[in-house]
Amino acid sequence: MEAGEVIADTDRTCVRHVLDTNKIGGSQRLVLGADLSKICIFRIMDDNRIKKIVQEAFDKAREKSVSQAKYALAKQIGEEVNLSYRTLERAYDRYINGRENLGPQSQETIDELCRYIGYKDYADYVDRNYSSRKKREKKNLIIDDGRKGFSKTWMYGAIAIIAMGGLVWMAYTVAIPEIGSYKGSNQLCMTWADSLYLEVDCNHIPFSPKGTVVEPLDPVRLATFKKVKVTQSYPFFKKDTGEPLIWYFKNKDGRMEYYTAPGLHPTNGETLRKITPYIIQKYVPLHSTREDSFVR
Repeated sequence: MEAGEVIADTDRTCVRHVLDTNKIGGSQRLVLGADLSKICIFRIMDDNRIKKIVQEAFDKAREKSVSQAKYALAKQIGEEVNLSYRTLERAYDRYINGRENLGPQSQETIDELCRYIGYKDYADYVDRNYSSRKKREKKNLIIDDGRKGFSKTWMYGAIAIIAMGGLVWMAYTVAIPEIGSYKGSNQLCMTWADSLYLEVDCNHIPFSPKGTVVEPLDPVRLATFKKVKVTQSYPFFKKDTGEPLIWYFKNKDGRMEYYTAPGLHPTNGETLRKITPYIIQKYVPLHSTREDSFVR
């Protein structure tokens, strides 16, 4: 099939990669059709990804702009990318205000927004956020013909050794429970308990008695990662550097959760976002609603 025929055929089938096998010096290599890959990856991008891109762009603008109005934020972004403020306002209305009748943005618009938040284009955004693991797995599968036999033999041998080791370990932990429980001062696992991590016996894997996931002990996360309640009087930033001290997550019910360290949400794995003055002003209450917090 000629290249022109492949491009024409994208109207019926999205061509993600064009593979051509060439033998060079006894090795096989995969030649990817980069241009067609970029066309394909843009065709399949969904509104959820674009919404995240638009949200990140306007969040970045909020940190730079004095005014938090849509027009001011669009002008702030427009000063750094090749997009008009009207185009940016339409993107804001569709993906943040939920006005789906406005129609999707063009590839050029999304590419510019990706560059604004630190990526080369949309394809680079997808590659670094969604495809990195798959690419690493594919790269590991490209092995020279002359080494395939040895590599496979080594791999099967390693799997057999690991499997045998696992069986022996299971036998010991069943026969002598103390070996697998890590009781006393040798705790090696932890689990999330409502607002902080607690040390637990590793023999609870994969779930603790509370039903939460048991994971390897991380001393730093165990000591510093906590869920807290905040008001606008909370010290959200370091006084000397202005760096954030709080990260947040908005759950499905629209409620805000606040944590004392960055990373992933302890139960759903979503990435926590750093606090900003805009988020504080919009979501954080002025004071606690506890009865003892009011003046009598």
